[in-house]
Amino acid sequence: MPILLLFVALLGLTWAGAYHDVIFRSVFAPKYEQIRRGTYVQSESHVRGTIIDLQKQQIEYLKEKDPATKEALASVIRQTATQVSSDLLPPDLRSFLSSLNQ
Repeated sequence: MPILLLFVALLGLTWAGAYHDVIFRSVFAPKYEQIRRGTYVQSESHVRGTIIDLQKQQIEYLKEKDPATKEALASVIRQTATQVSSDLLPPDLRSFLSSLNQ
């Protein structure tokens, strides 16, 4: 009987050692990734890059003549604008976005 318990204990330790990484990642990896993404989204480089993208999209929108294409661009611009707080946007871009939302 003690040999059987020892065997089961060794088998359990072997299993725990082999699958520790899988179990650990399944529990903690999503939380770690959420924190990492939150830090990136708040970074100055991400905010600056998003503002530059919005300004490029604004130029494309203003150049476009086709109403269907304009509406598609407006949808993309609205979606991109959700990534940055409106307080961080330049005044001209903020007014452009408010005109799109009307």
